[in-house]
Amino acid sequence: MITIKSNREIELIKEACKIVALVHKAIEEAIRPGISTMELDKIAEKVIRENRWYSCTKGLSKLSKGCSRFSEHNMCIYK
Repeated sequence: MITIKSNREIELIKEACKIVALVHKAIEEAIRPGISTMELDKIAEKVIRENRWYSCTKGLSKLSKGCSRFSEHNMCIYK
């Protein structure tokens, strides 16, 4: 089934992609031998929250607000 996105949905997707790019950049700058994944997670969460978005993987109760499913290999954020 093909889902046609509204203009609003497309704009949200574009904005989310920009935030994900910022997260990747922050992690790339911080990564070094010995850094824990918990530290990287905190950096990612900080960038996401600074931009007034939220992570779906931070507490399953948030899933109902914006994301219906997620994977540990994907980043899922919502506004």
